[in-house]
Amino acid sequence: MGVTTVPLVKVNGISSSGLNVISNKSFVGVAQCNDNASFAKKINKNDYRISFNSSAEHIHNKIRALTLPGCFCYLLNKRLKLFDTFYQSDNIYKLKIGEYMHHNTKMLIGCKYGVLLVGRMQFEG
Repeated sequence: MGVTTVPLVKVNGISSSGLNVISNKSFVGVAQCNDNASFAKKINKNDYRISFNSSAEHIHNKIRALTLPGCFCYLLNKRLKLFDTFYQSDNIYKLKIGEYMHHNTKMLIGCKYGVLLVGRMQFEG
């Protein structure tokens, strides 16, 4: 079998001619070489725990990556899940690591580098 090659024309970020090839069943797949495959480690419960002894950007990306069941920290001996986060690289609020304050509708938490801004949170129970 020959491999069909078509020029790629992007429409809204999607290659229209590539989609036509697939839908016309003239697409020929290529088997993956398992010798070069890499595997991610299994995510366990402890991976969801947040340590503020890291950069705010790193914590924000961790929360985005591990969406469900949700990353958590402890506040007043209760598990607190954090959602809808963003970060500031500079700590203009002078918050220490793990120290928090409220500003408008957000909770701000000091990290080793920067500040984590939390839009939504959920206490256990």
